Order: sequence, then C-alpha cells, then structure tokens
Amino acid sequence: MKPHVKPLVLTTSLVILLLLLVAHKPVKAAATNNPIFATIDAVQQMIVTALSPIQTSVQNLTSRVSTLEATVTPMPGQIATLQNKLASDEANISSLQQTVNTLQTLLTPTTTPVPPIGELIFAYNRPASFTTDGTTIPITPNYNWETMTMHVSTTGTLSGYSMIVNLGQGGFEQVRIPCGQQTCQEVTIPLILSDSQGGTISSRAIYKFSTGTSSGNITAIGTLNAEPNSHTLFLGSNLTLPYTSPDLVTSGYSQLEFTVAQANPQNLKSISIQQFDGANWNEIQHISCDGGAACPVQLVSIGSAFHRTRVVIDGSGSNAAVDYLIRP
Repeated sequence: MKPHVKPLVLTTSLVILLLLLVAHKPVKAAATNNPIFATIDAVQQMIVTALSPIQTSVQNLTSRVSTLEATVTPMPGQIATLQNKLASDEANISSLQQTVNTLQTLLTPTTTPVPPIGELIFAYNRPASFTTDGTTIPITPNYNWETMTMHVSTTGTLSGYSMIVNLGQGGFEQVRIPCGQQTCQEVTIPLILSDSQGGTISSRAIYKFSTGTSSGNITAIGTLNAEPNSHTLFLGSNLTLPYTSPDLVTSGYSQLEFTVAQANPQNLKSISIQQFDGANWNEIQHISCDGGAACPVQLVSIGSAFHRTRVVIDGSGSNAAVDYLIRP
C-alpha cells in the first residue's frame, strides 16, 4: 500500500505556520524549568487574542438575532389582528354603503307624474239663460280625471243649474244643483267613467252645463280632479223609481258619494244609504230630496271595514240616473 502523504503534509504546514507566528511576536518568557510550556502558553494567548474579535462579532450577531427574533415573533399575531380589523372595517364599510343607498332611495324624488290642473270653461260672462255645447272630458296617458268641481256665479239671479252628460247614447241629467245666490256653493261631482260592472265606458263622457231660471251674465268653470285612489261607477240612466241598487263594490273604501237625477216626470223624494250587518239592512245616511228632480250631492262615511252596501231611492217615475264615487 502507498503511504498516506496528505496528513503528513498538513501537519508539517501547521507547524511551519505556528513557527512563523512566533517569529513575528515576542515570545513570553518561558519558565526556567520548562521552556516548552512557556511557548505553548504564548501560542494559546495568541490564539485567544486572534479569536477575541470573532467572539465579539459572534456575540454581536447573536444579540442582533435575538433582537430580530423579538421583533419578528409578534408579527404574525399583529398581522392576524390587522387582517381581522380589515375584515371588520370592510363589513362596516359595506353596511355604511347599504345605509347610504337606502337614504339615497328615500331621498330620491318619485317619478310619478304630477297631474296638471285641468279646467273646462263652460261659460264665461255669458248672458242667461242657456245650455252649452258638449265639452269632452280629456283622457291622459298616465291618469284619469275622477271628479269635477263646479265654480258657478252670475251677475243676476240663478235658482240652480244642471250637469248633462252624454255617453254616446243621448244626453241625460246627471245631477241638478240648487244655487239661489249670485255665487253658487262649490260642488264636486263624480265623472262617469265606468259602468256598474266596473267596465270602462266605451265613449268618452261629454258634458253640458244648463241653467235653470236665471238672469244676468253667468260664468261656469269645472275644475278636473285626478283621484287615482278613487273610483266612479255608473248604475244606469233609465232607472225606474223606487229603486234599490245591487250590492255596491266598496271593499277597501271608506267614503261614498252619490249623484241622482230624474227627467220627466220628476219625483225624487229621498236617498237612503244602507249596510248589511249579517242579519238586517241598516240605514247609515238619509238624504232628503225636494220632490222634484234635485237631491244634494253629499259625501257619506261608510267605514273602512267590509260591509254589503246599497242605495235605495224613493220616488216614482222613470228615467232616473244614478252613479257613485268611492274614496279611501
């Protein structure tokens, strides 16, 4: 086998290196009795001196590592805390956004069209007495006119006037309104737009204004009212008196208004509004007429609860016209 040369060379190199270090440094005086020990001590001291800066660096590094560990160790918890806070903030922002959206919805004005003021001028400072030509009730695309308020005055005298309506089958007197003074009391009448079954009248209503015994110059203006939550039903224009209506559709409504008129012979005596309590019909309103063709237009409270409701008209003769308006 070949001799191991490498270990021998390494050992020799170390010895030479130590001798060189000793040659450049003054050797501490060895003990008189053992010079070799003195040399070893000197070598050890040199090693310690050479290693001292390394130990200091290692200690500094250890300290810095400890400081870094102390800094880094709580970071995962802090990150988790920040993540939780971020999630909470996001939830709060989302809730706040929903609140803002709700407020914006509440504060945004509705787009429901506001009905313009509608007026029908039947006569303006017109000499008495007369019956006007027919005036058609306009129909709008977004709503219907449900009622008309009459404003009538004269410079002379006016005992009363009539509103005559034509639904395509000839005109009839819907209502006769007493006056007896130069400025008549304002009266709101239902506009006939639907029949007794709730169907729409096939022809648009055409109204005429007719004076009774009168003098002076007369002005008659009808203000059209849009009442989207109200409903008018027409019971007929050729009814025979006495007359009892079928049950009226009043569910969900609390007010009822009737107009009743009669052509010749004229003999209207009274109108009775009745409701059924499950056993009997009870009168809730009695309206007296003048025995001719006039009955006052009157709004009747019928209560919001559902009841079978009917109208009973006392009198004699035929050609009576009846319609009613229901309001919430």
